[in-house]
Amino acid sequence: MKSKHFPIVGTKSSLLWDEDTDAWTYLSGEPIRDNTPRLYHQLIPTLFRSVDIRANAISNMPWSLMKGDGEEPFETSEDYQNKTGLVSNMNVMLYLIEASLVLAGSAYWKREQNVAGFDKMRHLDPTSLKLDEKKAAEGIIEWKRAEPGKGELTYTPEQIVYLWYPDPYIEIGPPASWPAKTALTACGVLANMDEFARNYFGRGAIKAMLFSMQGASKESATEFESWWNKYITGIKNAFRTKVINAENVTPIVVGEGIQELAEVTLSQEKREEIAIAMSIPMSILFANAANYATANQDKRNWYEDKVIPEAKFIASILNEQLFEAE
Repeated sequence: MKSKHFPIVGTKSSLLWDEDTDAWTYLSGEPIRDNTPRLYHQLIPTLFRSVDIRANAISNMPWSLMKGDGEEPFETSEDYQNKTGLVSNMNVMLYLIEASLVLAGSAYWKREQNVAGFDKMRHLDPTSLKLDEKKAAEGIIEWKRAEPGKGELTYTPEQIVYLWYPDPYIEIGPPASWPAKTALTACGVLANMDEFARNYFGRGAIKAMLFSMQGASKESATEFESWWNKYITGIKNAFRTKVINAENVTPIVVGEGIQELAEVTLSQEKREEIAIAMSIPMSILFANAANYATANQDKRNWYEDKVIPEAKFIASILNEQLFEAE
């Protein structure tokens, strides 16, 4: 009987640069993929400080609340007594508004009732409300929000004070771009550099490598692999020794050490990109960026060009949706 031959093509294509590829196996921790401002606000000091500086600047701006056409202020930032009963701590609430706008492009206050039955305002997680886009296209604003123990509830502007960063490409709804979002790429680079350093020292400051073993049995190879995995699990194991029954064990270095990372200027460049996205001068964000006179002038310009306009924007929304409605 004549034998038949069938060609078998055993190839599979994978993109080497795709984060979701199966072409790579990570030996010391996968790259950070949760590419969100929430995560980077926790991980990247430059982003955290940027948000804190902007939010503090807004929360500490002086303001006055006027009643009717009266010449005397009804309430002031210097002597705040919560006469409206709406906001118990205005400084904190203003801080949260600016932080939410910077990190999420949106900020929300919810009307609730206190024990006396009067309205009070509560800050909401800016990512917790989902706009009904179909109704928004018709000019109707409604949100869905999951409430603990109550399921998904619907809210309207009568219940929610909302602030959306202006976006020329969005007619009704939250923006597609905002400060922290434009800084995501820079934050991702810094986050993965920190992850590299953490994993490098976590495996005892040993470069990633492969091993070529000649004359070793399968049992010896398995034993060596088990030992090596334990060896690189921490600095406490860095100086332990192990004798392997093999004619030749050749390490092949496939990764870099911390020295190569320290020699590049990429880290500083990405921090500067974050500062630009946050609209904060380098002299304010980085203490050693300029001399005293330059830093003072930069700060004054920053207040005139960014902080004061931002404060006016927030005040106009609160007046329109909250105080003028009372």
